[in-house]
Amino acid sequence: MWSDDRAQAMVEFALALPLVLAATFYAFALLDAATTQEAVAGGARRAALALAGSNDDAQARGAAQQTSWLRGQPVSVTITPDGTHKRCAGTLVAITVTATGHLPFLLPVATAWSATQPGTIENPGVQAATCP
Repeated sequence: MWSDDRAQAMVEFALALPLVLAATFYAFALLDAATTQEAVAGGARRAALALAGSNDDAQARGAAQQTSWLRGQPVSVTITPDGTHKRCAGTLVAITVTATGHLPFLLPVATAWSATQPGTIENPGVQAATCP
């Protein structure tokens, strides 16, 4: 036979379990969001340093994607102006890194985190022949 206390405990457990699970998933989503935002900022800084020294878009993208937390997730790197334009020493560039995080399915809406880092080309690299 069920006593009133055991039945009450069962109802409380049935009501509390979804709340505890939702709070746990939300905490993991917040942790992923904060870590991803910090990682894209670090990736943008790394990409700006690589681009300043090499003037090579592929090296800048590789540097951004090798940031530890960004590995294994879709990362978008946008460089303005890109390598198809003439970029000599002193040219200002902007690098934007965007990522969705490792746990985007825990959030109710699709979200991507991004960071933009300005930089200056210091070494004309492969475009040295076209620069004065």
